[in-house]
Amino acid sequence: MSSLRSLDLSLNPLGDEGATRLARADAPTALRALDLSCVLLGDDAAVAIANSGALPSLQRLSLRGNHISAHGYDALERSPRVPFATTPYVTASREDLSRPDPAWSRAILRAAPSGPMSGGYAWRYVCEEIELLEVDPRWLEDAWPCLERTSPGASRWPRAITRAALERVAEGLHAPTIARCDTLDLREFPADDTPAMKRALLGRVLSLPHSRNITTITGSYVRWLDDDAALVIADHAPPSLSSLHIPSCSVGDRFAVALAGAENLRGLTHLDLAYNQLTSSGLAHLSEHARMPGLRTVRLSTYGPASQAAEVAALALTP
Repeated sequence: MSSLRSLDLSLNPLGDEGATRLARADAPTALRALDLSCVLLGDDAAVAIANSGALPSLQRLSLRGNHISAHGYDALERSPRVPFATTPYVTASREDLSRPDPAWSRAILRAAPSGPMSGGYAWRYVCEEIELLEVDPRWLEDAWPCLERTSPGASRWPRAITRAALERVAEGLHAPTIARCDTLDLREFPADDTPAMKRALLGRVLSLPHSRNITTITGSYVRWLDDDAALVIADHAPPSLSSLHIPSCSVGDRFAVALAGAENLRGLTHLDLAYNQLTSSGLAHLSEHARMPGLRTVRLSTYGPASQAAEVAALALTP
């Protein structure tokens, strides 16, 4: 099989012995892509791959779902023979990730997904690891610039607060990644919580000092987002908020009135309240009293009568 270019051995009980035999093949292979995901690999296999002379053409390597520690990934990181930036995921222990070690930071971040549309996945993966494994915040400060350099397109993706971070806030714990986030996705709120619990958590998150960088609140078809929940946004959203995207929720006229008079929402540039429960009265109040000088895009599609459509048009023309 000297002409073989791609080999997928994922989900096989290969183990260190099998992977080491592959890495120490007698003759160089022509493999360009090698998938060793979930094959029970450890550090011995990682070191063998790092030192392998049998994979000179390798362009893509996947090691996700194994049991490789910092020692193994450090060996891969130092190896000029392994295209580590293309490795999708890392499995690591709490002890390993808790070390604010620059070399380890580079290794785990280079193991985040790469490619033209990988930025959001890399962001989510790293943030989940930090929150779930309670990583030392000093590690985050060292790691962040590396993520932005090594994950193509990361800076163009929304930096959404993860569900793990929201769960930590709900438990009264510190969530260090929130300070680096610019997006609050209401669909990430714990599914098992009651609407009242979600409202309380929403207020708590928006009131955090390190939530001041949030520029976007989003969430379509979030049924628990009624007027009571939306009023929490009107009361506690940071002045940095520029985009409010909550179509097909349960928002009504009470929020429209609050939105029109909310000083902290004057900086909105994008507003999407389409297919909610707004009536002509709420839309009229919004069009007459809203003062959002920077508003550039408005979406207020409605299933209502023509009078509501007229109020929508009036809002679009409000100076």
